[in-house]
Amino acid sequence: MKKLLLATAMLAASSAANAGVVSAAGGVSWEVDGGLPNFSATIDFTQWWTITNTTEVGDVNTAVSTQTISPTFSSISSAFQNGDAPELVGAGKFNLGNGLGEPNCNGCELTFSFGGLFFDPQNSAAPIDSSEGWLNIYVDYAQVGGAFDEAQFTNLTSATDHAGRAVDGDLWLSLNLRDFEYYADPAYVNIGEPLVSGTTLFFGEVIGGLAESNFISDFFAGAYEADAFGLASTFDDNSRAPTTPGGLNVSEYSVRGSGNVEAATVSAPSTIAMFGLALVGLGAMTRRRKS
Repeated sequence: MKKLLLATAMLAASSAANAGVVSAAGGVSWEVDGGLPNFSATIDFTQWWTITNTTEVGDVNTAVSTQTISPTFSSISSAFQNGDAPELVGAGKFNLGNGLGEPNCNGCELTFSFGGLFFDPQNSAAPIDSSEGWLNIYVDYAQVGGAFDEAQFTNLTSATDHAGRAVDGDLWLSLNLRDFEYYADPAYVNIGEPLVSGTTLFFGEVIGGLAESNFISDFFAGAYEADAFGLASTFDDNSRAPTTPGGLNVSEYSVRGSGNVEAATVSAPSTIAMFGLALVGLGAMTRRRKS
């Protein structure tokens, strides 16, 4: 009976260490219920194709070019044939909330930028090479110039402004993109435009940032710290998919994009300390019973 009571107490202590609130670096927190993964957020973003590559600047992880080229297959292929390296880049934000696993903070915004996704003509169905893919997340309390808004990427001037707002906070998390998969919308594949509309999923390998220690290592597939899925985006501003290329209404900046991100997290080191204190309490209780 004593062993059963001790095991029950240890289980309760373990649950207490994992339930409640994860307090991460940068003043960001989210409520958890003890299960994993316990970080779950929705994101909104815009993206565009460019030939001003992020790999050509000093800091690849903070560069987002606002120069664009058309997302049509012919334009991207032509740029590639001319010796350029068409790259898909973008910027977005995490939707903050008070639900389970949703990040929140007092007056901040969580924005992100991504890139390193290059055109791959060898794969006609999903022509994107993600071997150099990266994503950075920023926590920003100052919001100089105003809040970031992915819907404002409508022309070069506003895109330059809001791309800058996306990366002017403190680097909260830095990731490499791994096992990236792109699924072109079949309706657009049928008219020879696989890059105009589709969905994406990938794993994230955390490599830095203020909150690096809050993310449990190798949780997904035994190797990754984050999972992004259901990332849907389109460059075609039509309510219905066209049946011919002439029916496209293409924008150089994607007209909408959204998806989901999840991760397994811990309030390091406070949660570990709390769990240790719980075990110390159990030890003291056991010693009192023995005496």
